[in-house]
Amino acid sequence: MSWALYAVLLIPRGIVAATSWLGRLVGPWVRRLFSPVAVLHDRLEELYPRVLRPALAHRGRVLAVAATGLAAAIAVGLMLPRDLFPSFAQGEFHFDVRLPEGTALHVTDGALDRLAGLVSGDPRVKFVYTSAGQTNLADFAGAVREPNRGRIAVVLKPNAPRGAEDAIAARLRTAMSDTPGLDYEFARPALLTFKSPVEIEVYAYDLDTLRTIAARVAQGIQGIRGVQDVESSMRIGDPEVQIAFDRERLAAVHLDPAQASRLVRNAVQGEAATEFSDEDRKLDVRVRAAENQRSQVAQLADLEVGRNEDRSVPLASVASISLERGPGEIRRIAQQRAAVVSANLKGRDLGSASHDIEGVIASLGLPSGARATLAGQNRELGDSFASIRFALLLAIFLVYLVMASQFESLLHPFVIMFTLPLGVVGVILTLALTRSAISVMVLIGVLVLSGIVVKNAIMLVDYTNRLRAAGRPKLDALCEAGAVRLRPILMTTLTTVLGLLPMSLGIGQGSEVGAPLALTIMGGLSFATMLTLIVIPVVYATLDRTP
Repeated sequence: MSWALYAVLLIPRGIVAATSWLGRLVGPWVRRLFSPVAVLHDRLEELYPRVLRPALAHRGRVLAVAATGLAAAIAVGLMLPRDLFPSFAQGEFHFDVRLPEGTALHVTDGALDRLAGLVSGDPRVKFVYTSAGQTNLADFAGAVREPNRGRIAVVLKPNAPRGAEDAIAARLRTAMSDTPGLDYEFARPALLTFKSPVEIEVYAYDLDTLRTIAARVAQGIQGIRGVQDVESSMRIGDPEVQIAFDRERLAAVHLDPAQASRLVRNAVQGEAATEFSDEDRKLDVRVRAAENQRSQVAQLADLEVGRNEDRSVPLASVASISLERGPGEIRRIAQQRAAVVSANLKGRDLGSASHDIEGVIASLGLPSGARATLAGQNRELGDSFASIRFALLLAIFLVYLVMASQFESLLHPFVIMFTLPLGVVGVILTLALTRSAISVMVLIGVLVLSGIVVKNAIMLVDYTNRLRAAGRPKLDALCEAGAVRLRPILMTTLTTVLGLLPMSLGIGQGSEVGAPLALTIMGGLSFATMLTLIVIPVVYATLDRTP
């Protein structure tokens, strides 16, 4: 037991000794490596007072330049592209394929196998699988399987280069476009949202009007740059026999419409007359018309739907029979009949594409009672921006409240809050230089930045107040506080920026989501630090009237 206790006490001392030895060995090399940084910092310490004193002497010019820069940044920010989330490769995707109605299951399966063979041999592809006989409601219990529909899914290898997903998808798109009668819809696994980038909701009560407007909308947006994979939910269904009873004829032969309809349904579909017991199973015994009486449309006209004065009444004498194509589905949104026209975007941001789509919708001239609205990710984009805007205002209020309680002043926290617009200038400048879009991740970065960027101004204002409490004049206290706090301000900013650097490079699969957040914090903090050292002392000297 004593040896174990001795070992426990000895191990920490050994670690300390090894660390000290390593520090003495590596220290000279580290100092030599970072000596240019030390030289740069020494020169900044010499240059900073020379810049700060003239700025304090010309406060109006400095504030005018800062205000002009903020206005220019806001103008640039209004022109930046907007997206809900940054586009990123997930390493897998699928196409929902639809062949003409009536296509046999083995034909659909053969077409999917042929498409899968085009990419299965690609060295970047891990595996390809197909599924024939699907429907767009295949995940819903009880959904009807359609033999003319199917899915081809592609999973890439983990080490697949960037751009491989788009290249392989483009090859499949070309092959499917060359196949007559084949329609497809591209999709990725839903991670952050279930909505398509472009979704247009079309409302109308009449199904024919709804189908016509949806087709016009789909045709209109196909010509917009960056819009691809346009798909309408108003697809034509399978052929069906429609029977329309004439109530006057039924009344003339003393027949009830409900009774006639029930007789037709029983003749075609059958009615469970009794049950057959097979041990523990119960099987319905259905009675219906013979196969030759219900398999052809012409034979349906001779079905008996009742008797009048002991004479048979055929279906054709009291109803009109026609072969039509009904809707594939009737979708309702908010209890209204609607169709959804969806599409994907490639090489274009959501904001500018939505603007062009709204222009196309406005130019259609929809009939009375019909309307079309832009939904999908564009609606989610507006909701997300509004939510984060509220969270940002709340964060600013809480930061100000905490500083006011600590400084026991309302003026000095107000001076510190001027670092926030300076950070916004840095964010917009960084996004413009890196050609990044304003997205939810960028706004989250701004939200985080609102709590980080004020730290530099807090150090300046706090040390200035201490010097003034010791009897130093206001301008001298500002200059001395800037010189003393220059090193910790630069150190904390540099460590934060370097810590976020790997994230900003976008290394690894799915890293495109985190890179905008890192760039936002890095750009906003770096630019705000440079301006804080000049602008905050000027604002302090302007607003604080005491000598």
